[in-house]
Amino acid sequence: MKKIIVLSLALFGLIFNSLAQITINRNDMPNVGDSMRRSKTYSMYNLDYQTSGTNFTWDFSTLDWVSQQVDNYVAVSTTPVTYQLVFNLPFDPNKATIASPGGSFDSLGGVTLTDVYSFFRETNTIYGFSGVGITLNGLTIPIKYNTPDILFRFPLTVGTTDSSTSTFSLNLAGYGYLSTSRHRVNHVDGWGTVTTPFGSFPSIRVKSVVSEYDSIYIDSLSMGVPINRNYTEYKWMADNKGLPIIEITVEGMATTVLYYDSIRTMFTAAMPISYQICQGETVQLGVTLNGGTPPYTYLWSDGQTTPAIQISPPASNIYSVTITDSQGLTRMANTLVIIRLSPEVDAGQDTSVVTGQPALLQAMVTGGSSPYFYTWAPAGSLSNPNIPDPVALPAGPTTYYLTVTDSIGCSGTDSVFVMVGPPHFQIAGNVQYNNTAHTAMKGITVQLLDLQGNILAQTQTDTTGHYSLSDVPNGSYRLKTLINKPWGGGNAVDALAILKHFTGMTYLSGLPLQAADVDASTYVNSNDALVIAKRFVGLVNSFVSGDWTGETPLIQVAGNNLDQNIKVECFGDVDASYTP
Repeated sequence: MKKIIVLSLALFGLIFNSLAQITINRNDMPNVGDSMRRSKTYSMYNLDYQTSGTNFTWDFSTLDWVSQQVDNYVAVSTTPVTYQLVFNLPFDPNKATIASPGGSFDSLGGVTLTDVYSFFRETNTIYGFSGVGITLNGLTIPIKYNTPDILFRFPLTVGTTDSSTSTFSLNLAGYGYLSTSRHRVNHVDGWGTVTTPFGSFPSIRVKSVVSEYDSIYIDSLSMGVPINRNYTEYKWMADNKGLPIIEITVEGMATTVLYYDSIRTMFTAAMPISYQICQGETVQLGVTLNGGTPPYTYLWSDGQTTPAIQISPPASNIYSVTITDSQGLTRMANTLVIIRLSPEVDAGQDTSVVTGQPALLQAMVTGGSSPYFYTWAPAGSLSNPNIPDPVALPAGPTTYYLTVTDSIGCSGTDSVFVMVGPPHFQIAGNVQYNNTAHTAMKGITVQLLDLQGNILAQTQTDTTGHYSLSDVPNGSYRLKTLINKPWGGGNAVDALAILKHFTGMTYLSGLPLQAADVDASTYVNSNDALVIAKRFVGLVNSFVSGDWTGETPLIQVAGNNLDQNIKVECFGDVDASYTP
């Protein structure tokens, strides 16, 4: 009887061992010299990958590949020296033990990445991701987590759960700032047999839930972007394979699948990431195919079925195309068509000038993407046809056409008419001190200047502060006052007002701000306050700026008489308390 029991136990052990889960430990991870080919796809084709259990069967044999990659593993000591100084320090308890080169990436928004390596740490208890090394436009940059992102904790046993948190931050002058904080929770939730197009394998499944916070700041754009990522990884591990037999990553609506495979005939479809066109323009979309078996059929997201399509969308949109070859393999590509709004151009109001006199053209532009490039026509009678505000000197009535092109290449147009004729008009008004009483300034010289600063005419105010300039043709001018009267008004109150402005407690503007610059430095600061205080107590008797300042309004005479009052003020009398 005892022999029967022993034989029964032995038989049970054999059956149990044949059905029991495999053991995954350090020996099943990648080794230096390993080279593993994997296929990639972006859909599970409604296959159930989420359900798991003991002695479970997962059948992914119908997966269709999109591209392939080969993962190679090398010794950390063979990577660039700069990387080794971070990842291979002898006494670092988290130093990397193996590396995988990742190739080069050119012209990523003006940035070239070379010598890309991923680093991993492998011990008897864990296999984790340590970080990456990249060479950015010739600058070697090792990026190492403070502790490894633990992918597996050995031995893998169904029902076990572990977690890890890994962070890094990187500040690159001239490029920007990048930081990442990643929290991973691993759960070994099943074992059984997994089947892929490469074959069937006994396996253990690991489900990883990852929460990641990325902070990115790009110097060239002067902006930062926080990114919260949440994704789930499913990995089926088999004996002596190094990498998962199949690995599925799900992030939102996006699914990425990597699985062991043999060399496949390439069939890819590619389109530019994006097109930028101006509103109202037409663009042709096409797709570049590599491999597959012709003939191909095409189905675009807007229903068209030709290899290339012409579109003129009213707004930015994503366009996709599905290509099917004669063997039934399908590939999809998409692109973003970005509609750029053209600049809105206003060439200014129609105007009139006296024959032989200039007219100032003043354009206003909104929308589009600055900087703007200006083209006026006809150019022969303009001071500069490539600025927004040229001076025009037309011989007769002329329509000037303006085209403004923005930095993207979108353009807008407008026109302005300049009438040339003989009319002359009057400019009149009052010169007043800028106090609450609006004190009339008598005996003040008022000058009429052209835009080049030449004196065209001048007059003096009467006892009421009134002035009048007659026989002024249509055109653009500037008024200026000359004052020869005693100075006054500046005191400690004005000095205090300047200090408040300088320290940001209050702010001066307009003529008071102009009157505050007594040292003629073009800045209002504590020195102006000091000079006013000195003059108030008699330590100085003049200002570098002079004693008086006033408005110098830019005016446009355009077929009518013009009323224009002018305010004046003593330098230093910031609160305009003086009564001259």
